[in-house]
Amino acid sequence: MDQSILFRAQGARIALLRGNRSGRVTVFFAGRSAAGTDVADTYGGAFAREHGLNAILVQPAKARWYQPPLAGPLTAALRRALRGFDHLTFAGSGMGAYGALSMAERIEADHVLAVRPVATLDAARAPVTRAHARDLERLGADLEPVLTHRAGRYTVVPDGSRLGAAHVARFYLPGDRTVHEGPRALQQDGPLGLDPGRLLSLLGETRDTALSA
Repeated sequence: MDQSILFRAQGARIALLRGNRSGRVTVFFAGRSAAGTDVADTYGGAFAREHGLNAILVQPAKARWYQPPLAGPLTAALRRALRGFDHLTFAGSGMGAYGALSMAERIEADHVLAVRPVATLDAARAPVTRAHARDLERLGADLEPVLTHRAGRYTVVPDGSRLGAAHVARFYLPGDRTVHEGPRALQQDGPLGLDPGRLLSLLGETRDTALSA
């Protein structure tokens, strides 16, 4: 599988993994654990290689790289990287889900897969923490730009908690184009925190079809 670095700035990078000749591609947005200047392969790269998928890996150097003004160069670079692909899936977990959902406001995707999404990049309000009512009211205040829900469809895998549900609610996803998966699909050590087979299915891929493309 060929890999090429398409964009690098301030320690952040965008890499392309070309696994087959199809026009389908999944853009994996790194979460908080993979952010930084060290190259990480845990948020989608290894999974894409194993299953022969086309993938673009977006790894920020800092959490707020997904927000303006830093998101501007990222958006432009990603548009260039997506040339030649005709079916786009944006995927991420936690902070990566925030990146996937917010980027889908700027670049129209066919599908967005958001696992345990957070509506804020403030680490104190991550889904695993407790929050008071006033904290819940503030969720989503840093979402940019104004939500327009340009993606064709959305799949959300929440963590099953009240706070996790509050994060999901702040994205105001369209009910007629959104599927909510149960938390049983979650797997702590799996890619994007999901069972590998389930992730492949949610992406609309199978190993056989990807490798034969």
